[in-house]
Amino acid sequence: MKDTSLAVKYRPTELNEVVGQDHIVTLVRGLLVKGIANTILAHGPHSSGKTTIARLIGKYVNCEKGPKKACHVCQSCKYADEGIHPDIVEIDAATNRGIEQVRELIKVSNFMPMFGRYKVFVLDEVHAMTPQAFQSMLKILEEPPSTTIFILVTTEPSRLPRTIIARCLDLPFQRLSPTDVMPLVKRVAEAEEAEITEEQFGLVASRSRGYPRVALNLLEKVIKGGDALDNRLLDDVPEIRAELLLTAILTKAFPNMVKILMDSADPDGIMLALLDIFYELFVVAVAGAKLDPYWTGILSRSKVKIPMIPPIYQILFEKVSTARTQFGVDNIHYYMIALKEIYELSESAS
Repeated sequence: MKDTSLAVKYRPTELNEVVGQDHIVTLVRGLLVKGIANTILAHGPHSSGKTTIARLIGKYVNCEKGPKKACHVCQSCKYADEGIHPDIVEIDAATNRGIEQVRELIKVSNFMPMFGRYKVFVLDEVHAMTPQAFQSMLKILEEPPSTTIFILVTTEPSRLPRTIIARCLDLPFQRLSPTDVMPLVKRVAEAEEAEITEEQFGLVASRSRGYPRVALNLLEKVIKGGDALDNRLLDDVPEIRAELLLTAILTKAFPNMVKILMDSADPDGIMLALLDIFYELFVVAVAGAKLDPYWTGILSRSKVKIPMIPPIYQILFEKVSTARTQFGVDNIHYYMIALKEIYELSESAS
């Protein structure tokens, strides 16, 4: 039998299972009652539930008894829960970002649904698309087929053209806190009949930093590790490692920067999570947006000044983007060069 992770096993299958995004759930429920929009923009911090909500929209609108609710027992719902629904299509826009891929998407979007009421296209990391690709999408987003729904998902809405944003219904997700994920952790632990202490619950929630997937991955380690669990295992999660790396960057501790990356089993995940963090800091530095109190505390101890955040973000973006498009190349080399350039930049500004 396939060993399914807790994060996959307990992925929300209905709206009331989504944690920490009550305003989004309320809005989506209203749309399902009054009429769903054909173009939607779901944006917000990393791991805040954007893709989960997008999948649930696809499930609800195609349920045989939907769209106001999902029955969870019809064939359409079962296909959606298993991730094999032919009319709910997830596309990684970071790797399918060019004009030819968009032209193919437009062509396919004009076909009638194969199984349900709607064809639902979830475009993840849509900010990575080329300007030409965005230009090609304008017409289809303005006048989408009546049986097609486009859901654009991004952590970086500021990189989308205003003409694209203007054509979409806005779903703004918020960053979650450890308190938000605690009920999820306890519910899953109970379902797994795991004996977890309140201290362990607190440890999992706090180290998750409010990321539901991270919280469940940590809970799984606690369940499997028991009393013999090495706390270092709880730190080997991309989002947590990314924050350790952020601290090393902001304190100009280059040896720590290298060690954190080299000691991890998932350097790609770390750098993607770090890029998301620096995007939040970048928006603050450039646009003066209100910063999450958590990052405010970290920046207050930083040796790197706010004006240095944009050039650091640019270095990260360029190197991570290059690494993701250079298939067959060991990405660690790009990441090490990025860390070296960031360190030298911060030192030169001292």
